[in-house]
Amino acid sequence: MQSLKDKVVIITGASYGLGKVIANRVAEEGAKLAIIARSEDKLQQTQKELESSGTVCKYYTCDLTDSDSITNAVNNIKEDFVQVDILINNAGIWYEGPTTEHPKEKITQLYKTNIIGLIEMCQEVIPTMQKQKSGQILNIASLAGIEPSADWGVYSGSKHAVRGFTDSLRLEVENMGIKVMGFYPPGMNTELFNKSGFEKSNEPWMTNVNDIAEIITFMLKQPSDVNMRHVEVGKFFGGND
Repeated sequence: MQSLKDKVVIITGASYGLGKVIANRVAEEGAKLAIIARSEDKLQQTQKELESSGTVCKYYTCDLTDSDSITNAVNNIKEDFVQVDILINNAGIWYEGPTTEHPKEKITQLYKTNIIGLIEMCQEVIPTMQKQKSGQILNIASLAGIEPSADWGVYSGSKHAVRGFTDSLRLEVENMGIKVMGFYPPGMNTELFNKSGFEKSNEPWMTNVNDIAEIITFMLKQPSDVNMRHVEVGKFFGGND
């Protein structure tokens, strides 16, 4: 297994939910963190919590729907850390309902955040990874990017786009020494749904966010000649714990 000690890890959407849990988990492995989100207050709090445990962590406010914001954030990260070892594209937003009832501005926001911002983050870090001849990019999508849905088709479309881009990017950069992986989890017990205006608490299909972060860490620690390029995780209803 590879060590994550002193690896520079960029995590988008790191101020709450899965992103914050991933940050804490890879910090336990000794990683250095560059955390990105829109809310400076939440980023500051997350940074303080991580630094209190001895983790090297810097935060960067960034709106993934704004190209200049992405470029500025990544440039600042490169200036502060020089290297970029791992990019975890975690940020995303949710919306559901009939296609005809989706506000057009919500569709634009959804796709800018879930896929366009993700692509632009990759554009910004790949040149650095190429110079290093090493790096890992983990794009966190959703089972909605594999399975169709009558209830959240517009959202599902954005996650299918993540899958298609991830599979193609992997082929594009593998000869540069860069691993690209797609991760497809089920719904989790985070604030994602509530922040999007949909009350979903303790639904039976939700998985534990800490378990998901553990799987992600396992993927990142695989030997350098192993690429877990496409990992799907589903809720198992036969468990006893």
